[in-house]
This record gives sequence, structure tokens and C-alpha cells, in this order.
Amino acid sequence: MTLTKEFIRRLPDVWPTINIPTPYGGTPLYDQLYREGRILREMPFMFYSTPYLPITIEHYHPIAFYDHVIDLISATASWAMLVRRIAGRGPYRIRFIHAVRAISNRSEMAELRRIRSMLASDSQFRSFHEGRSPGFPAFYERLFNRHLGRLAETLPHQMRQPVLELPASAPATGRVLAEAERGLDALPIGSR
Repeated sequence: MTLTKEFIRRLPDVWPTINIPTPYGGTPLYDQLYREGRILREMPFMFYSTPYLPITIEHYHPIAFYDHVIDLISATASWAMLVRRIAGRGPYRIRFIHAVRAISNRSEMAELRRIRSMLASDSQFRSFHEGRSPGFPAFYERLFNRHLGRLAETLPHQMRQPVLELPASAPATGRVLAEAERGLDALPIGSR
């Protein structure tokens, strides 16, 4: 983490994107985390992006993990870095984009801090993120319902959960890709 922050400090014209690992199906990350039982099974796909954590973290407690993510994003969006980026010699439109991204990252940091605070204060929420509690936290339920609006009542809870499985015939992502390529090769040339 120290090296990443030093990279950010030394290269103000470069904007690193800090993301939370997301286990999308058909990826090696998904395959590994599925086999290790580290995907939060009740977490809807809507939460498969930063600032949400749809997996259990192997080497960090969720609070420590969020502390690190907040620290890194803070380094990219600090006022001092924004001033250095805007004062740079790059094109005006790039400097404008840096300002917009800094504002966006500040909004994201507020949500990261809220989740981090809940991890520290709400034992059920923390237990869910540690992979010890199968109950879906009320925080996510409310957020999900708010995003769906009136349609939330039409989607029962069990339909909100993703279907997590490894294909029995293709436990490795490489095999899935090879089979897909073979399928494309079998198509007539005009339909590819």
C-alpha cells in the first residue's frame, strides 16, 4: 500500500482506479473464490461494484480492508493532489476530468466510510461480511429496495440472490473459453 500511495504522489497526471475485487462469473477470480466458499451468496449482483464487498477477504478483517481502500482513494482524491493535477501542464479537458473524478471519489469515500462505520458498530453486518452469518443485512435490503423503487415488491428475496455455481463439465475458466471458441468455429462464416 505504501508503494501505491508513493506512485500516486509522484505521478499526479496518472489517475489509478482503486476497485474492490468483484467475482464475476466466468473469471478465474470467480472460480477460485467459489471453490474457497468466499463469495457472499446472498449479495445481489447490484452490489458487485465498489464500494460494496461481495466476498470475504482472506488476509484482512473487513474493517481493515475498508481502512486500506479508503486510505488509497483518499490519496487519489485529496485536495493537494487535485491542486497538483489542475496546475499541471496537461490539456484543459484532462484537468477538468481530474476535478470531476476527485468529486466522484469523494462521494464514493463517503459511502465507503459509512460501510466501514457499520462494520465497526453493527455485529450482524460485520458477521455477514466475515462470512459467518447467512442473513442478508437490512442495510443492503433497504438500499436494494430504494434502487428498485415500486418494482421491489415484485421481486421476492430468493430471486434477488445470484445463482452461484461452477459448471460441472467445465470447472476451469480456460476450458469454458476453449469450448466457446470451438462453438464459434462450428458456425458458418457469415454468421460469426
